Amino acid sequence: MPTDRTALDPDQGGRRKGGLDTKRCRIGGRDLVLHFVVRFMKDVLGDNGLEIGVCQGTLDVHASDESEATELAKRQFCEIQRICDWSLHADRIEVRSAEVHRPKD
Repeated sequence: MPTDRTALDPDQGGRRKGGLDTKRCRIGGRDLVLHFVVRFMKDVLGDNGLEIGVCQGTLDVHASDESEATELAKRQFCEIQRICDWSLHADRIEVRSAEVHRPKD
């Protein structure tokens, strides 16, 4: 089954935007949007016999916490790759908090 890796490959010039409703949370009495970068990694054996991690895709996600970001990214990854389970194309998921935005009123 063909996949559209250029839409996800950070080496091909960018990340795919989350495309989801922006989530808000309150920290210190202020509404904030949490932004996460979620990477889907596959472990492969290199020519030298050592295992390396290869990024299968990167998504930018807005969510209220890391757990929600992971679940949203899993669903998006499956839709983009046209698969029913993200683990068919990746072995692990890396989630990093990117930045916090204060939404415009």
